[in-house]
Amino acid sequence: MLRVGSSSCVRGIVNTNGNLRLNILNMLNVNIGVLSRNFLHAGKNRMFSSRSAVALADKENSASKELSLISSVCEVPQAAHFKKAKSFLNNYKGRIDKSSNNVKQIFSLLNMAKAYYEFDSILHECNSLPYGKCISLPIYQLLCNPCYLLIAYSSLKFGPSSGVDDVPVNNVTLANINSIAKRLVSHQYFPKPTKRLFIRKSNGKMRSLGISSTQDKIVQQAIILIFNHLFEPIFLNCSHGFRPKRGCHSALKTIYFMWKRPKWFIKIDISQCFDKMSHPILLLYINKRLNDYWLSILINRFLKAGFIHFEGLTDSQLVNKVGTPQGSILSPLFCNILLHEYDVEVRNFIYSINTARNKRVSAAYRKATSRYVGSEWEQAIESIFKLTPSVNKQEIRKHFKRIKVMNARNNSITYLDEDPNYRKLQYVRYADDFLLSFIGPKSEAAHILKILVQYLWYICKLEVNTDKVAITHHKKWLMFLGYKIKGHYDLNVKWDKERGQRKGGDSLKLGIPLERLFNRFAERGFFQKARKGKATKLVAQRQDKWLFMSSVDIVRRYNAVIRGISNYYSLSTQQSVLYELFYTLRRSCALTLAHKHKKKYAK
Repeated sequence: MLRVGSSSCVRGIVNTNGNLRLNILNMLNVNIGVLSRNFLHAGKNRMFSSRSAVALADKENSASKELSLISSVCEVPQAAHFKKAKSFLNNYKGRIDKSSNNVKQIFSLLNMAKAYYEFDSILHECNSLPYGKCISLPIYQLLCNPCYLLIAYSSLKFGPSSGVDDVPVNNVTLANINSIAKRLVSHQYFPKPTKRLFIRKSNGKMRSLGISSTQDKIVQQAIILIFNHLFEPIFLNCSHGFRPKRGCHSALKTIYFMWKRPKWFIKIDISQCFDKMSHPILLLYINKRLNDYWLSILINRFLKAGFIHFEGLTDSQLVNKVGTPQGSILSPLFCNILLHEYDVEVRNFIYSINTARNKRVSAAYRKATSRYVGSEWEQAIESIFKLTPSVNKQEIRKHFKRIKVMNARNNSITYLDEDPNYRKLQYVRYADDFLLSFIGPKSEAAHILKILVQYLWYICKLEVNTDKVAITHHKKWLMFLGYKIKGHYDLNVKWDKERGQRKGGDSLKLGIPLERLFNRFAERGFFQKARKGKATKLVAQRQDKWLFMSSVDIVRRYNAVIRGISNYYSLSTQQSVLYELFYTLRRSCALTLAHKHKKKYAK
């Protein structure tokens, strides 16, 4: 039989480049193709040359030891992993030197290089996984590695906020990370309840946020580093929320450049998407992509962890039956995983609705621009032929053609026939906000809205917010992601050189809700209401909470506010609207500096 610690089975020597050279493999015949792809799964594809080895493989407990032997020996970190591990450990050199010998052995250079290698191997498998295929990866085994947890810890944002444990992120020690790994190995890790806070929304209502404990943040970050690569390749292009290199601007650019002359806008908003997320359905969609039993158990424990409201302990709930805390690291990804199945159904529904457009030249336009015989232009052309016999008749007809095209333009004769059977539906989603454009009658748009609401319930068990569901005509302003969207195409007239006719604009208008911005900054103390007769107007006032700062810092704060507004609304087609807001903010800055320096006037 094979012994776990046998040196006759496998003997390895680490050379100066950090590569593990295998010298003796006299009893095991390892599949080299699998070995080069993923060393963690090499034991699953090995072949045995003796009956004793085959008998050992039939026993589950002995097989698990054998797999651990092959995994530990066949992990071959390359020189790049050692270089990365060495650079990483230099940031924690002070902590490691002050730690015990046990912690120093755990966070050694070799162990850190192996953790980087295992992490890169799993990411490679995730990126090469075909669409719609379920994969079995040792993700939970990687979570039990304290070196990988340290990698996840280093990618956390070191902020002042902390959970129920009241431990800041920068106060976590290496011994704490090692204890987390031990509890994960023994399957005794249970997340703590989140700390619930409330923030005010723009409509006056309160939004609940859940802040996880610091140890839970480390484990969640370790999961999200892999899940981003596992689920990102399957997400559709219509999804823009909580995704790398995507955001509000990418969604708005899709609307501006890809949506041409829509007639109706269909807006859908989910009611309490994070608070009413179904746990069984979410786990079902996760398991469709990944087959890892203990990782599913861990995710279920995170979902079931309740919350504690310190300002009202009677509102606390230690076990969460539905929903996920908005504000945790995993919640945005869970939202995209759940709504991805809805995106797929909407895409298939769009394919069944959209039809090709009939691009035939209208008979009225052909008659107004092509025919000469029997038309009102015949006598004029013949008269010019007689008056200018030396001029080429083809040139005369060419110039008359341009005149007739201009006449058709003035009479509002369209170039193409209107196709009554043409239908086009387009879809964009940012987190739990949906926007669709539709070309067709309003009755069909209402029917589409009804079907999409039913899809949302059958697939995700989520309901819509009836106050924010609307079907809007393109000539009316629509609010989406802080922009006003409108399709008044007649105002954007272009000249088509090929047809010599005016051509209505195809793109939508992205406006700025100036009144909404003024009210928002008035709530933050930048503006105040002033009356002049019966009219009220928002004027600038000093910002008292910044008076303790230096003059340079005050100016920098105001510049940061103005720069943030300018960057977010950089896609707007009406940039000049912001000039009034920027002038009032600069006036507020002048009043703040005047009060700080005890000046009578702000000039």
